[in-house]
Amino acid sequence: MKNKYKLLGLLGLLPFFATAQLTNNGASIIIEEGATLVVEGDIDNMASSTITNSGTIEVKGNFVNDGTLTSVATNSDIIFSGDAAQSFDANGATVRKVTVTNTDADVSLTATGLGITNELVFETGSANLDIAGQDLTLGAGAIVTRGASDGYIKADGAGQVVKTYDALESFVFPIGDANGYTPLEAEVTAGTVGTSTISVNLKDAIHPALPQDASNPNRNATEYLTKYWDVDQSGFGGSFSADITGTYDDTNDKVLGGGAESLIKAALYDGVNWTYEDVDNTGSDQVAATITDSRELTGSNTFGKSMVSVILGGAYDDASNLMRTDLNGGSGGILATQALTSPYGTGETVTAGFFDTHATVVDWVLVELRDVSDDETVIASRSAFVLNDGSLMDFSGTDNDVLYFKNASASTYVSIKHRNHLGIMLNNTTPLLSTIGDIDFTALAANTFGTHAQQSFDAKMMMWGGDVDGNGIIYSNNSPSDANSVTSIVLSHPGNTGFFGSGPIDSYLGVSNVYSPGDINFDGSVLANASPSDSSIPANSVLSHPGNTGFFGSGPVDSYLLLIEQLPEN
Repeated sequence: MKNKYKLLGLLGLLPFFATAQLTNNGASIIIEEGATLVVEGDIDNMASSTITNSGTIEVKGNFVNDGTLTSVATNSDIIFSGDAAQSFDANGATVRKVTVTNTDADVSLTATGLGITNELVFETGSANLDIAGQDLTLGAGAIVTRGASDGYIKADGAGQVVKTYDALESFVFPIGDANGYTPLEAEVTAGTVGTSTISVNLKDAIHPALPQDASNPNRNATEYLTKYWDVDQSGFGGSFSADITGTYDDTNDKVLGGGAESLIKAALYDGVNWTYEDVDNTGSDQVAATITDSRELTGSNTFGKSMVSVILGGAYDDASNLMRTDLNGGSGGILATQALTSPYGTGETVTAGFFDTHATVVDWVLVELRDVSDDETVIASRSAFVLNDGSLMDFSGTDNDVLYFKNASASTYVSIKHRNHLGIMLNNTTPLLSTIGDIDFTALAANTFGTHAQQSFDAKMMMWGGDVDGNGIIYSNNSPSDANSVTSIVLSHPGNTGFFGSGPIDSYLGVSNVYSPGDINFDGSVLANASPSDSSIPANSVLSHPGNTGFFGSGPVDSYLLLIEQLPEN
């Protein structure tokens, strides 16, 4: 028969002290309600042993439980009061209350975790409870009591702090790491509560999936947090939703690569995609977001994503129903030798070999994001490649048809410009941060800003070609006209020895193998008065415009002289 010991605290009697290590080898120890067991050294509750705590156990060394440890009273407590590092091998036991009074070193969990039903207390100035890769489970009614400068739960390893929810409620996970206290609050606002938990841990690192590509400014986070919170939900039915808020340390947890802290927005990762909350965190040192499932939370520049399709009318070949790729001849072609860098001043650059593996590239285009409250204000811009089928491709050549927009707003107007076509803008805003925007300017139903902003041809919508001088207007036969601009490009070309030199006079008809705004049909040549010529395209654009009642209709004949770019600023 096993021995059974009762350690009683009676009325005002002194607590029971064990001056060295307490080893329970096969016995059953009961601490009665109101009693206190103080152990100056370690407690070792060996296999097949039982400790039943209805009072208080105060341990100044380590606590190893390889047997059975239970708490059965309304006031039972386990106090860690040492003056050196302590460990608690709870062996998965669930206790009522744990109190940390050790002010010199952390208390660490070992083995298979710990459950607390009622309260975790950090006394004034106490050290921390380091879960050290184990799970700490807090019951539905459990609270954590701590002061502003007291200890917290270190949860930066593999283990999680698991909180049981039995209602739609809020709980602050008082977690941090060696650098300081960085809690996460999770308020469940929707869902059916059953056996429901939210589990959180902290990673003291830059999120490994954060967009960081120094060679691509559109995918390179420069303002971000150097930690993230892993938030898992389980057991909620219905339409689960929770508002989560992570607080970071302003000194240790952020990187500002030349931008302001306000550029750091809440960023959620679902294992594949990022979504963002366009909320300014200035002054709060917090990132806040709403989740509907398990997510990882950090902070960084926003990266909007969109799939965009557009057709350059001048490059369109109705025989193939695709745009020409004559400028793209691989690493020896016109783009590779004359246009490795975007012509729009946005800084994107590729190598000549890029075109060997991307043979369907037609040309560079400029993509702009515009303010929802002022569509004349461009808040971000970037260059991309348009492929022969109309889809736009990131210049990195990855995620083929998905464009990234750094520091994008939650919703925006999107406009497209090209070096010799009239620009266009979608007339409705597009969400970019919560989903991948899908914008098809080629669809007949495309809702573009203005009137006849594009031309309709071959059951597609296309940008008007012929704005050779890039002033937002296509002039036909007035002076100066875009046709004259084509001729000027040819006449002033250094290779034009026929016109300015001693060669045959007809050599001024055109120049070949050039990357020039005068090449409106994208065949790699600029033809002035040959047939067919690039100089005839501006006139054709003007003459075929649906609003040209002067030429094809009954209006004044001079109404066909020009087309104006349909953008808000014009």
